[in-house]
Parts: sequence; C-alpha cells; structure tokens
Amino acid sequence: MPSRGFSIINSQGGESRNPALSAKADAEKIMIKMSSLLGFDPVSRRRNPVETEEEDELDRLG
Repeated sequence: MPSRGFSIINSQGGESRNPALSAKADAEKIMIKMSSLLGFDPVSRRRNPVETEEEDELDRLG
C-alpha cells in the first residue's frame, strides 16, 4: 500500500479507493470482535468472569 497510496487508478482511468484499505478495515473489525470474544478488553472480561474453583466440604475432608 505505501507504493500506491490511498487511491489507485481504476480500469476506466479514474481514481478510486485502494482495495487494500477495505481488506485492512475488514481485518481490523474481525480482530476487534475476536479479541472481545476472547476477553482481551475490560468490558468483555467483566461480562464473562473467570470461574474460580470453590472449596467444598469433600475437598476439606480429603
């Protein structure tokens, strides 16, 4: 993308948006959604707290 910039010359000779920008934007959206699903941001960590093992009566006996 650095060699061509934000716009390219299309087949009709006009200027149009570089398709690499659309691919980059789509990849960023997917990465943000996946990181949220995996709990990499504070809001999603709060929504899905980590389960902790609670000690029950049988554990104390053994």
